[in-house]
Amino acid sequence: MPKVTEEDVVQIEIKIDEEKCVGCGTCIEVCPVQLLELKKVDGKKKTSAPDQSFCLKCHMCEFHCGYEAIKVYPPFEGQQPTDQAKAPMRHRHDH
Repeated sequence: MPKVTEEDVVQIEIKIDEEKCVGCGTCIEVCPVQLLELKKVDGKKKTSAPDQSFCLKCHMCEFHCGYEAIKVYPPFEGQQPTDQAKAPMRHRHDH
């Protein structure tokens, strides 16, 4: 079995721009590990990622945010996301 070193582990960072985030919850709905949650900031709902250790680096939250408010680092590598994945999901308030 190969030995895993600290250099082999990729640190993930999810950055949420609270100025751009409208608290729609789309990123929360698409996260496969339910990592994200809504919090109140100055009386408005905003997305937060309190525990990023379980992030799969799938970038679904980033691809589906229609407001470009969330970024996952390191950036997406390899295959480009499909047009469908880049298109924002219907937001809850649009129903």
